[in-house]
Formats: sequence, structure tokens, C-alpha cells
Amino acid sequence: MIGGRTHGRTGGADGRRIPTSGPSRVQRRCPRIGFLGVTAFAVLMLSANPPVRLSAQAEPQTIKPGMTEAEVRAAWGEPLTARKAGPMTYLYYRNDCHKRCGTHDVVFLEGGQVIDAIVRDSRRRYDGVSSSPAERKPEATKS
Repeated sequence: MIGGRTHGRTGGADGRRIPTSGPSRVQRRCPRIGFLGVTAFAVLMLSANPPVRLSAQAEPQTIKPGMTEAEVRAAWGEPLTARKAGPMTYLYYRNDCHKRCGTHDVVFLEGGQVIDAIVRDSRRRYDGVSSSPAERKPEATKS
């Protein structure tokens, strides 16, 4: 039956459905919007949120020796964790090569100022002389 229910009330001893006339409960609550309604909705949603322009590659965030912990956090965000031991503070950041590199990015602060950093993430940079530069290849220690 067109426009009617595809299923109806149960009738008879055999339990078969008897078709009923009129629109179903779903059809009464949600009338058909149609192609124009869907198109208008799509145009409205696209105009409400214009697309964000993505640069080819974002400029790496750089920290420098002498920066404070607050300046490092402002540049790189909140660390994964921070550890303190005496005058030293260690800020650990997730990086994009943890499995390959085997370590997080680490910023070393002494007396509240950056003295060193180990950086492997392509989105970050240390503008000092690192004790473990990225180009340094691991080698076996000699005993």
C-alpha cells in the first residue's frame, strides 16, 4: 500500500500482519523534507563554518637556552609529565617518533631556566647546542 504502513496490527489466529491505511507514526512525526530541504540544510551548514586554510607545513616551535619553564610551556604546551630533582626540572613531551627514537622530547631546566633539550619531534626545535643532537647515531658503549 503506497503511503501506508508496511506493517500493521496483528490479526487472526495465524499471527499475520494486516495492512492498515494512513501514514505511519514515523511519517507523521518526520514529514519528508525533500531534495530542496536537504540542499538548503547543506548550504546553511557550509556557510556557517567556512573551511580552515591549512598551511603546507607549520613553523616548528622553537625554545632557546635561558627560557623559563613558563616560556617553554607557552611555546610547546603542557608536557606529558614533569620531574624535579634538586635544582633540576625535566619536562617530557610526546613526539612523532617515539617508537623509532625510543625517547620523549626532554627539556632540561636548571634553576628555572633551559640549559639543554633533546628534541626529535619535527614540530619542535631547540635553538641551543643539544647534548644529544638528532643526527647523532646510537653506538654501543665500550666497557
